[in-house]
Amino acid sequence: MTVAQGDLVLHKRAGGGGSGDPWQRDPERVARDVWNEKVSAGVAREHRGVVVDPESGRLDTAATAALRRTRP
Repeated sequence: MTVAQGDLVLHKRAGGGGSGDPWQRDPERVARDVWNEKVSAGVAREHRGVVVDPESGRLDTAATAALRRTRP
């Protein structure tokens, strides 16, 4: 790609790592990120402590609460 003087370049990237403890993030927002394909259901579970059905995108609040109780 050639960029000439005066051209406008817009570069969009996925979100950053965020701030604070990932396991304290709002489960609804994490589920939305799964639905929008920003993170996988596996990443949501392992790194955010949020259980989301990968097919429907639905948040499992009971499973999320149980999983978050297991974290030391």
